Amino acid sequence: MSVHSQFDPAYPLYDPRWEHDACGTGFIAQISGEASHVLVETALEALAHLTHRGAQDADAKTGDGAGLLTQIPKTLFYEELLAKHIVLYKCS
Repeated sequence: MSVHSQFDPAYPLYDPRWEHDACGTGFIAQISGEASHVLVETALEALAHLTHRGAQDADAKTGDGAGLLTQIPKTLFYEELLAKHIVLYKCS
């Protein structure tokens, strides 16, 4: 019996058929919740060191969608809206 056909009922969500090498994902966070550009710089540096996940496909020309997810700085967002004469209304 191969390892791929074995099933352990103690782990019902695990199926060894789906085992393969993969890059996965990485996370960094500012535990305090305080905004910090250093955190963004660290994330960008980490992404740049992972060229196989650095928004670059194997052909080195095509993007693969890798990147950063951050919160929107509210003050900057509202200032930009104001500059464009966009008003947000509260939903009731």
